[in-house]
Amino acid sequence: MNRTPYIFGFDNVEFVKLIDLDFLNASITAVDPEVKTIVIQIVTPVDDRTDPRTLFINRTYKWDNTTNRYETLSETMETKRYR
Repeated sequence: MNRTPYIFGFDNVEFVKLIDLDFLNASITAVDPEVKTIVIQIVTPVDDRTDPRTLFINRTYKWDNTTNRYETLSETMETKRYR
């Protein structure tokens, strides 16, 4: 709970953030070094008494050689309801 991955890299001068993450409750769920992608899952509970649920957002980031950062490639969302 309340964790966020931070990904830094050294650009020959200083350490810089390679992915801008703006959420809590996230974790890295997959890494593919051959195609240079990272999948991060964001878990967000929805506070709604009439329809309690949790959102699972999976964002795939791909390395961009032009910007030397990870850029968002795709995003999927899944909802799980609970009682």
